[in-house]
Amino acid sequence: MCKIGTPNFKFAGKSLPDSLYEQVLRTRGLLHIDDLNCEPVSSHPLHRRLVDRGVKSFSLFSLFFGSRHVGFFELYSHEPRALSALSGEEIKDLLPIFSLVMQRSIDEHKNSIELLLEEKCTPLHPSIEWRFREIAQEALFSPCRSQSIEDFPQVILRDIYPLFGQSDIASVTAHEARARPSGDGAKHHAGIALRLQ
Repeated sequence: MCKIGTPNFKFAGKSLPDSLYEQVLRTRGLLHIDDLNCEPVSSHPLHRRLVDRGVKSFSLFSLFFGSRHVGFFELYSHEPRALSALSGEEIKDLLPIFSLVMQRSIDEHKNSIELLLEEKCTPLHPSIEWRFREIAQEALFSPCRSQSIEDFPQVILRDIYPLFGQSDIASVTAHEARARPSGDGAKHHAGIALRLQ
């Protein structure tokens, strides 16, 4: 079986450290395990999840678009050594295509959210935009969402208080004016520079 993407576990973002995924991400290499039951797989939740799902043979590649990590490419089988015949080099030749597909998917995802926010919301201040993005993502990509989004869900920001302020350094304009050479001063400094040559 083949899977492209990021690990399909809800806690994956918090659980990458010390996992097989983090190891492949750090080295930008390949990880191949012929039989997970024979390997000293740690008690890491991601590793346990693979074993619990009956995965025996497992290969993992990290996908990069330019220098940006965009996901993982996983191959796995429920049979031990089922992936042994696959050449890592053959698969590496295909990774740029998978990376491009992942980057396009990420871009489409972001564009869908942007479009929904433009369509349903007034311009948002950057300090609260994050919350509207979360709501838009839930509205667009939730498995139980309806086919059309007529009304943007109500956004409630609890315990947030607007603070307005302006800061300025006292007399900054006067100090800037003194620091700038006047017309005569500029000519004087240019004359000194020419004589030093």
